[in-house]
Amino acid sequence: MFTKNSSNSLTLRRKFFINETKIDNEMVLVKVDKNIAKINDFYISKYKVPVKETNLARHYKNLSLIIDDSKPDKYYYKNFLPSLCSYNEACNYLNQLSTKENLVLFYDNFSKNIKKSDLNGYRLPSNAEYEYLEALENKSQSSIFEYFPRKYITDTSYPQQAVNVSQAGLLGIHELFTNSLEIHSKSEDSDSKYNSEPYLLLDNTLYQLRNINNSNLAFRVARNNVSKDIKIMDNLNIKPSKEQHNKAIKVSISSKDKDADIYYTLNKSEPTKYSTKYTEPFPIYKSSTVKAKAFKDNCYPNDTCTKFYRFSYKAPEANIEPGIYDKPIKLEFSSVYDNAEIYYNTSSFRNNSRNRKYTSPIEISKNTNFYVTFTLDGYPTGVNTKFTYLFKDDIRNDNMVKVEGGFFLMGSEDIDSESDEQPVHRVMVNSFMICRHEVTVNEYNNIMAYYGFKDKSGSPMLAVCDVSWLNAIKFCNYKSQLAGYDQVYKITDNGVIFNKEANGYRLPPEAEWEYAARGGKKSKEYIYAGSNNIYSVAFYKYQLSRKTSFNYCPTIIMKYKPNELGLYDMSGNAYEWCYDFYSDKYNPSDNDNPSGPKSGKYHVSRGGCYFSKAKFCRVANRNDGSPSYKNLSIGFRLVRNAEK
Repeated sequence: MFTKNSSNSLTLRRKFFINETKIDNEMVLVKVDKNIAKINDFYISKYKVPVKETNLARHYKNLSLIIDDSKPDKYYYKNFLPSLCSYNEACNYLNQLSTKENLVLFYDNFSKNIKKSDLNGYRLPSNAEYEYLEALENKSQSSIFEYFPRKYITDTSYPQQAVNVSQAGLLGIHELFTNSLEIHSKSEDSDSKYNSEPYLLLDNTLYQLRNINNSNLAFRVARNNVSKDIKIMDNLNIKPSKEQHNKAIKVSISSKDKDADIYYTLNKSEPTKYSTKYTEPFPIYKSSTVKAKAFKDNCYPNDTCTKFYRFSYKAPEANIEPGIYDKPIKLEFSSVYDNAEIYYNTSSFRNNSRNRKYTSPIEISKNTNFYVTFTLDGYPTGVNTKFTYLFKDDIRNDNMVKVEGGFFLMGSEDIDSESDEQPVHRVMVNSFMICRHEVTVNEYNNIMAYYGFKDKSGSPMLAVCDVSWLNAIKFCNYKSQLAGYDQVYKITDNGVIFNKEANGYRLPPEAEWEYAARGGKKSKEYIYAGSNNIYSVAFYKYQLSRKTSFNYCPTIIMKYKPNELGLYDMSGNAYEWCYDFYSDKYNPSDNDNPSGPKSGKYHVSRGGCYFSKAKFCRVANRNDGSPSYKNLSIGFRLVRNAEK
């Protein structure tokens, strides 16, 4: 160590002579009072690392040293003078020292899952540890580490600018750089996080070391208070090594440590002691990522061992191509694998519990989606294929009723009415056909799948939701085309053109919708569609809250009582798109088969939904949404012009 004298030269202190013993014999354990500083106990060397340990002595040629003339310069040069080196050179030296003693390297990318505070390898002291030692400055120099610090250390954050730090008793620090240690001030478990920014202690002041290549710096050795007996476990071996497969395999995991406990995951998450414990080879039959890790007392866990297995299967085939047919067909499924078992359902890929084993040809005459999968040697392959078969007669079997045209008062002035329901005005509506129920998930998927759209989720007989106004328009055109009717809508870049004379499927203008909801010519002037008692005719917020368990979605169609025309769920269950643009006030002069304003930003939706309050399920209530808007409460119902 050095102290400055009046001649500005450096005087060597004989008491810091370092002999040929191991570094560990020159280290002392600092026991930290956890009430004062939130850092762990640590070892630190009494002296700076001398030249003899590293053979790094750059820049001493620029110093004027006063040494004992009775001894050869070289002897004192190697044994007394601190080694001067860069930050990286110091880290490399400490890693070499750890390797010699079979300790875990502190400066390494080994095992991201092991906290730095748990490693037993040699390292540079942290600035937090130096601040703790700085509190010892006025204590006895004969047994410096046996005393608790006089100064309370409570601020464990470290600013980027310089902070004053005094000498720490006998340590007499003048030149030292450390690896930065960040400690969260609210931490109660002394969990420490190290980063890569070194610090420099020079002339009793702590600075952040901006240039880690500075090679004119000395250093000390530190180590966590962790047993030296803890070793790194060997990496695991996962077999088979081949990643690509076309049949089920069994995966085995082995470790050189015979008494180690191995845990693994198949969902890409990191294995822990709470993951599945490996006891014997296990089957893999679909593309999976296997991650495994071994645990053992007095050992650091090995790095996570990862193996990704890919499976390529050829899907089952059908003897008849998916398409539209005029008469019943007999369907057969087959596989190129001799040991394959084929399963199918007509609901969705998600409903595996409904899968039926294919054993013989299936005759069908109605619109059907087949969701087909298969197993090999009893193991699911995860391969799913969809086959869609449509029949013109079934497409036209749309469960519609005729609504006789007539006059009615559109709008409402009752106590729950809103301003956009007014003024109440007399409207004439021609006869038309309307479906008894909302379009279902099954019906929607059958038609849209033929045109490449993804399936909507949900039970087949639920009212389909999460459909935008524009996709509802497309559905009408697609179904019209498949049924052999004229398409009602022409979709252009400038909007949608409505051909009122076409005989295809369409959305109802809201005048038709309200007329039908009120019961047409059979209307009894109910508040809700079919009754003044909403409980019997609508699935709405109150009904939803009474259920002990439910999915947040509409219920199955036609569950509640119909209205006077035999129409179901026109109050509650799901909002229904209408064709009209929305306006916040009716135009009384537009009273002959009105179809709303000529332009606008939003379209009308009617009827309320499963989470609506009762007043929003009234037949006169109005709602709106943009053409692209969709959510889990909006569906639609089909209408057609009445046959002339």
